[in-house]
Amino acid sequence: MSELEARSLLTTGLPPVVHSARALLADRLVRKLPTPRTRQDAAAPETPLAECAECRDPLPRGQQNGICAACAGAAAYVHEAAPVIETVADRVAALRSALRARPTTAAAGAT
Repeated sequence: MSELEARSLLTTGLPPVVHSARALLADRLVRKLPTPRTRQDAAAPETPLAECAECRDPLPRGQQNGICAACAGAAAYVHEAAPVIETVADRVAALRSALRARPTTAAAGAT
């Protein structure tokens, strides 16, 4: 909608006396708005993805049942469990040790 169309819609049929411009404008905006369109999120899948019967990972689009390629052994991907770290302190210690073991760019340039 162009600015001219919006102005025309809002100013057509104004009462002869306006006591509250704010209330008049709010009322006209609500009454003259078109019905809202239903918009589907483009990123959302149209239908929910089916799950693998063994590992419960999502199946590729179009495959409605069965097992995934990893469970069938057709893919190089292997399900590996992530290492379980008991507490936050253990996780922080693991990250610090990984950072200490990694050479820094400043130290690499100095040698």
